[in-house]
Amino acid sequence: MKELILRERLKERINALGILKQGNFVLSSGTRSGQYFDCKTLIGDPKSLEYISLLLLDRIKQESVVAVGGIVLGGALLSTALSAFASLYWVDITTFMIRTTNKFYGLQKVIEGTIPLGANKKVALIDDVITTGKTIMKAIQIVEEHGYKVSLISTVYDRNEGGSKKLKDMGYTFYSILQNESDLKPFYHD
Repeated sequence: MKELILRERLKERINALGILKQGNFVLSSGTRSGQYFDCKTLIGDPKSLEYISLLLLDRIKQESVVAVGGIVLGGALLSTALSAFASLYWVDITTFMIRTTNKFYGLQKVIEGTIPLGANKKVALIDDVITTGKTIMKAIQIVEEHGYKVSLISTVYDRNEGGSKKLKDMGYTFYSILQNESDLKPFYHD
């Protein structure tokens, strides 16, 4: 029941903020789309961020993960907020960020942040939107090459264009708060 209420409140915020845009957009996958889910703007809204964090926290607690990794940029913002909200509920979840491209300055890490050492190597990955799944699959590869087991992958919005199906077919647990929802109001973007 709580999940349904939070999801409905999130949809209300999405509609009020005009997050689902109509127009002609190039997605990170390189494909063109008539719709764009502006998740970075949604993440900037405190109430929306609270609803997202609470919805993701319930799923993540079920998986007994030691850390939550956010894929740069949207997922990194979400994982950090989730960790902060979790601490308000006495749940200790550390966070880390994954770059899917190399960094050529500083420490040149592809994983930044804290993943506790120990026997439990289970982590969750978060991204804002999934289309083809290419970025998430690259992040999985990076995390698993560092010796961790990805036990859950979560997104705010699934465009239902094959990415989540690929992940499920590969044996990963996938959860998205929203899927190409028909009750979201698209706003025309110039």
